[in-house]
Amino acid sequence: MKNKIKLFLGLIIIIILICTIKKIRLKKYILEYKINNYKIKEEYTLSNKNHYYDITISNKKNNYIFTVNKNLHKSKKIIKEIKTYKNNNLVCVLPIFNKKIDNYLYCNSNNNQISIDYLLNSNNNDFNMIQEKTKKYHINYPTSSDLFKNKNKIKVYNKNIQPNEKYIIWDYKGIYIFTNNDTKYKRIVKKDIYDNVMSCIVDNYYVLFDNTSHEGIKTAYYYNLNSNRLKTLKIKKYISKDSYINGVIGSNIYITDNSNKKQFIINIKNKKVQTLNTGTTSYIFYNNGRKQELPKSDFFQTNQLFKNNKIRNLIFEKDNNKIIKKYNKNTELLFELDSIKEWSIENNNIYILTNDTIYSYNEENGLNKIIEYNELNYNYKNIYKVWSN
Repeated sequence: MKNKIKLFLGLIIIIILICTIKKIRLKKYILEYKINNYKIKEEYTLSNKNHYYDITISNKKNNYIFTVNKNLHKSKKIIKEIKTYKNNNLVCVLPIFNKKIDNYLYCNSNNNQISIDYLLNSNNNDFNMIQEKTKKYHINYPTSSDLFKNKNKIKVYNKNIQPNEKYIIWDYKGIYIFTNNDTKYKRIVKKDIYDNVMSCIVDNYYVLFDNTSHEGIKTAYYYNLNSNRLKTLKIKKYISKDSYINGVIGSNIYITDNSNKKQFIINIKNKKVQTLNTGTTSYIFYNNGRKQELPKSDFFQTNQLFKNNKIRNLIFEKDNNKIIKKYNKNTELLFELDSIKEWSIENNNIYILTNDTIYSYNEENGLNKIIEYNELNYNYKNIYKVWSN
């Protein structure tokens, strides 16, 4: 009888192990195959209910990288044919898929991949010729609207705002909230706050720390971007004026007090303020979501702003006024703008501030102008935020 029980338990353990391994495999795989003279590397990842196929197409001369974000029911070898088009030094490939997927072109010039959005905006003659050759395939190209509305000297290109996005602009006393079909304004403070370095987005809240008092930060205002309600949080622990926000991780706001050499975590939902250290332990820094601990001597050499230049396994870098995408050893020039002052990555989008204009970029929609505001020429630090649900 005991032997039967042991055998039964052993079988259950084996079944659980098989199911676990199968589940892991279903969430990720890497596959390599060939079509004509091209090698294809297909890397599938299931993350937060999103299905990502990171594709690399290569031959002896060129590499092409792109991502398909679509539920193909875990199909493998999703490309069945590759068509090639060349005009002078510009070489483009058109992958034909086994499933119903929109057609896109991917292009190289002098062995460097360049985004379609960049080629369209630069009015590249070679690309114009390739467009003529591929008309019958109804290629999907990024589009952008030039229509805008004026709101108190702020130009808003509402049609370029995605349905799940809200853009927040600080005007020294309150915030403008712009969506693709609406504009709201919420007054937050009575006196102007010009040096708005203490604001952030966390969960559904726009959070502003009032650092106007010489005694330091005593109040945080938080505005619910869903319910449109404004509330306040009284901060009992002393945080000096000489403080800044490191960044946001989950529901926690990390703040560093330079004067007192302290680091705090503030959770708006729980209304809790936690002191991480008093200068005797390591300080917290996050690099692309990875927690690091830095000694006091290193931490206070400069402002430690949490770094995020990654979307899954894709790395994005600024090279002068160009934004480059990197995947493994391959690179792609996405776009180029005059005088990029700030840029950030949130929810698979890149947001860029240049001169007086805010742009957004993603692979599907390309580069889109969102807001023009002359004040950004003079005061731009932390003036705008983007929230998406």
